[in-house]
Amino acid sequence: MKATAIALLFIAVFWTAILAVSGPRLWNLWRLSRSGATTEGVVASVDRLDHNRATYSYEVEGNGYSNSEVASHRRPGERVVVYYWPHDPSVSSLVAPSPALREGLFGTAILCALVAGASIWAGLRAR
Repeated sequence: MKATAIALLFIAVFWTAILAVSGPRLWNLWRLSRSGATTEGVVASVDRLDHNRATYSYEVEGNGYSNSEVASHRRPGERVVVYYWPHDPSVSSLVAPSPALREGLFGTAILCALVAGASIWAGLRAR
């Protein structure tokens, strides 16, 4: 019984950590996939030392915004399609939201399943 309780606690802690890391990105992708709009932007810089993080800027209704995300194939000065949320244009992405959301949900589900499976296996093994 003690091993099962530890396994369940381990699952809860790691699922919370996984969702805390991936949740905000998935939430933004969900909002963009439901009611996003597009505009043109330009890549301002790419930081090769930070996972090729691309910083980009764009305009919505005359207001300037900038954001950044990992985008290994971008180059400074490149014109890009920016997906943004009209209710808060600072929420944006360089990737098409629907496919990215599906991939993110799938990856998060697999990771959660692996953590649960490993925890349950360890709990049963300790008996």
